[in-house]
Amino acid sequence: MVTAVGAVLDVLDGQGAGEVIGGAVGAVLSLGTQMIAWLTVVFALVERSGKRAGTVGGAWTPDDLPERRVPKKRGAAAYAGVVWHALLIALIVWQHTAQPYRTDGGIRLDVLDPGLWSGWIWPILAGLVGLVTLDAIRAVRVWTRALAVWSVCAEAAFALPLAWVLHRQEFFNPAFLSDVNGGWQTPDSFYTVAVAGVLAVGAGEVVKRFREARG
Repeated sequence: MVTAVGAVLDVLDGQGAGEVIGGAVGAVLSLGTQMIAWLTVVFALVERSGKRAGTVGGAWTPDDLPERRVPKKRGAAAYAGVVWHALLIALIVWQHTAQPYRTDGGIRLDVLDPGLWSGWIWPILAGLVGLVTLDAIRAVRVWTRALAVWSVCAEAAFALPLAWVLHRQEFFNPAFLSDVNGGWQTPDSFYTVAVAGVLAVGAGEVVKRFREARG
């Protein structure tokens, strides 16, 4: 998805096919390397946290029995969640560092409002990191009510600030919108629908996590 967005922006800039393909390949290699590294760290920590301490050489108790296996369907959904939320993190950071959009005058711009980096983007990113971590745990361990409560915190940290900046229409870079839209003004209804969608999806995810905790 990150690569596709970058390629579309390059085409809009009028770059040639060779430059677009080269940029896309570079983006794939860079983002792929970073995602593999970070996901490896997350899964390693999760795997270590699942091992019980003090069982070697000690008396066996029923607590030493292995935990119930995670259902395959839930595990697949959790892995998909890890990939999706990690891609969102990569996309947010990439559009800020690479400034992929270029105006006719050659000025490179963030797609999202650069002002977010002095405030609201940080709880959004923290929430996404929390969701990646919890999805990784959910993929390899039995989901509990305590983990469901933590998922509420992570979902709130991500969804509430995102809904707020959308409501205030401070999500996109004004210079980017002005160059893309020209004289056309983005209707308020777009942001209203976006806010409702973010909150509805977040609430649905919270309900789903508590249902899973009940088994």
